Amino acid sequence: SSKTNDTLISLLLDTPHTPPQSITHSGSVKISSKRHSNHRMCLACQLKSVRSTNSDLDKDTKTEDRKNEEKDKPKISTPTSHPDGGCLAWTIVAASFMVSFLQDGFRDSFGLILPTISSHFNIGRAEAALTNSIMTFLTLGSGPLAAFLVKRLGHRIVTLIGVSLATVGLFIAGFYIDMSEAPNILVLYLSVGVMTGLGFGLMYLPAMDIVEVYFSRNLGLATGIAAAGSGFGQFVMAPVVNILQEHFGLSGTMFGFAAIFGASIFFCFLFSVPSSFKEASPEESSQPSNTSKNIFSKLSELRSAPKLFLILHAFLLNICIYSIFTFYADRAI
Repeated sequence: SSKTNDTLISLLLDTPHTPPQSITHSGSVKISSKRHSNHRMCLACQLKSVRSTNSDLDKDTKTEDRKNEEKDKPKISTPTSHPDGGCLAWTIVAASFMVSFLQDGFRDSFGLILPTISSHFNIGRAEAALTNSIMTFLTLGSGPLAAFLVKRLGHRIVTLIGVSLATVGLFIAGFYIDMSEAPNILVLYLSVGVMTGLGFGLMYLPAMDIVEVYFSRNLGLATGIAAAGSGFGQFVMAPVVNILQEHFGLSGTMFGFAAIFGASIFFCFLFSVPSSFKEASPEESSQPSNTSKNIFSKLSELRSAPKLFLILHAFLLNICIYSIFTFYADRAI
């Protein structure tokens, strides 16, 4: 047995060193480049060389797998840069200006119609003014609903829904006033107050929000131009209301504004977001968002006293502003 062991050892020492071979995962043979300094390698060195070669192969395989996984992952598209000008961008601003011009102009000039409503329905001034109160409340209070619909349906469709609701509400009010012999003010609450007010809310937010898609550096200027439609609307719509009342009466005024808002559907088709402007990947849009968690997180931010004071200030300021439009507009000299 001692002779046999001596023979094996002599064979190992006399055998010239050949690089160890290993089979990769793809089936190809990989030859290690490591060689013993004197071209002979003992059994321990051979085992160590094989282990190091296998570890190198494992590292290479993991690196290739990671690269393949990165290629297979869907790329998350980021928002492209804003056009910040151009014919289409300023056309969007003009359309937003007209939407603000029409709906704010009619709502803020509604106080001129209140005396006619009060006499036609044989009610007090406060009951007649409740129509405008409901309309104003839904115009400004439907912001969360409008934002949710814009995210799901887009600016154009939401504005189309708003224009349709406002037009149908005014048409129903005009038809009811013209046909009924004993009119009930509740119909006006539902038609002009609820339907038209909700329609105005669905028109207002998309018209202001879409400006941000097309502008970045000139966002302040573009938003100011779009919001200026409110002031111009008050300036122009008040004489229009008086002219319609003098020549066509209360029902004719409702029909006239229904036709005006119906014609404004042209501006809705201008509201389009560029296809390259995507804020989320397909996977993110398909995953349900934790709405309740987001709501509670936003409400938790209102714990600070300065924010609560700012909200209270805006609330009281809006009450005072719209009270003037409602009760003092017809008494201006």
